[in-house]
Amino acid sequence: MPRSIWRGVLSFGMVAIPVRLYLATESSSKVSFNLLCPEHKQRIKNKRWCPEGDHEVQWNDVVRAYEYEKGNYVELTDSTPCIGRTRSAPPRSSTSRR
Repeated sequence: MPRSIWRGVLSFGMVAIPVRLYLATESSSKVSFNLLCPEHKQRIKNKRWCPEGDHEVQWNDVVRAYEYEKGNYVELTDSTPCIGRTRSAPPRSSTSRR
């Protein structure tokens, strides 16, 4: 049985109602689903396919890009500056302050 993350009481005059709050995202069972072919009842394999070259593309060869207009892309690399990307704060010093 899942444990509550908060316990409290709602009071209305002389009436007190106990309340418990549970996580909605916590899964108590390990249920997972697979995609099947409707005709053969076999698992579907997700492949990265290039329709123009008519071949499978490996994960290591995949390039990320942004489509700025139909059929035209800007290739994104690690050195590409991104607008709106937040930068993480520099790590704090491990020395203690007194």
